[in-house]
Amino acid sequence: MHYQAYIPTSQKLNNHFHSVRINNFLVGVVIIGLISGCTNSLGQSQSVSSDSADPSATLVSNDSSSSNVGAVEKPLTLWISPFVPAGIWPVGFLPKTTPDSPLSEEPGTYQERVRESDGAIEVLIPAGKFLMGCDQTRNGGFNCFQDELPLHKVYLSDYYIDKYEVTNRQYALCVEDGGCSDPYYKSSSTRDSYYGNPDYDDYPVMSLSWYEADTYCTWAGGRLPTEAEWEKAARGTTYQTYPWGDEETTCKLANSQDGNLGSPCIGDTLKVGSRPDGASPYGIMDMAGNVWEWVNDWYGRDYYYHSAYLNPQGYGTGLNKIVKGGSWDYSWGRLRIAYNSDHDPNTHNESFGFRCASSVMP
Repeated sequence: MHYQAYIPTSQKLNNHFHSVRINNFLVGVVIIGLISGCTNSLGQSQSVSSDSADPSATLVSNDSSSSNVGAVEKPLTLWISPFVPAGIWPVGFLPKTTPDSPLSEEPGTYQERVRESDGAIEVLIPAGKFLMGCDQTRNGGFNCFQDELPLHKVYLSDYYIDKYEVTNRQYALCVEDGGCSDPYYKSSSTRDSYYGNPDYDDYPVMSLSWYEADTYCTWAGGRLPTEAEWEKAARGTTYQTYPWGDEETTCKLANSQDGNLGSPCIGDTLKVGSRPDGASPYGIMDMAGNVWEWVNDWYGRDYYYHSAYLNPQGYGTGLNKIVKGGSWDYSWGRLRIAYNSDHDPNTHNESFGFRCASSVMP
């Protein structure tokens, strides 16, 4: 993906171009062809986005509103210069959609199923577009970080994701079956006995590395969600800061630290699903707070500038993996859907958990 930024006057130029006479139009086509030829000679290619429901075109949309979502500067790629001034796009190179364009589906009541291996409830997330990343104008009063930019449109195929974080009881099934090893810690922040204690069977399992989380999801018949899948499940198809919307976080919405008082809401985990008012548009629970959640992607600080439009998978390799959603011991700014934190995949942390996803087979 190439980050496309253009000033508002370029859209006026586009509108005007269609209103001039045919002979001027043909001159424009020739100019565009020359520019296209020169850019091809640089060995670069460009895809322009479309609102077509057909995802096979693998088109990318990073557009004018993306250029206004933060102060971070990103060098434009070689094929812009020297023929096209930075920020000015000739007709034919302008994106055909913006993040404000209508999206193809809206969250509502969705199909659920029960996974046979561990009894997890999975929610179907329908195929379609959503907005991934951060919008500085709607970000809960927090700044967008560079690795959250630009705000861009992504198309995801149908997939299922767990309604709840994987629990101690569910993880124990894998251990008993010989597919998983015990969690690194069996205690929690305030409880000497946590994993293996029946009182906390329905609390999120913690202190597992990315590899151990990945092993469990494979054993259960799924996989870890991609970062894009996680974000769509948390946000839906309309941009919002948190799973519940743009409303400021409270302890009733998410098990976290109180951003005003600076003290924990609980100081430890809660039973999964204990904050239903904080559910996502798809009814997914605890996507903000309780425990951080491992996702499949390798971390890249500039990945959003290069991400694919269709089913992005993250970089193919890297040093760190990503956790999303914040936890009981982090404040409100880290609970934002756009926020990601990167860690060594071998990390064992008392506030790291996960949920699984699975693809819909054709």
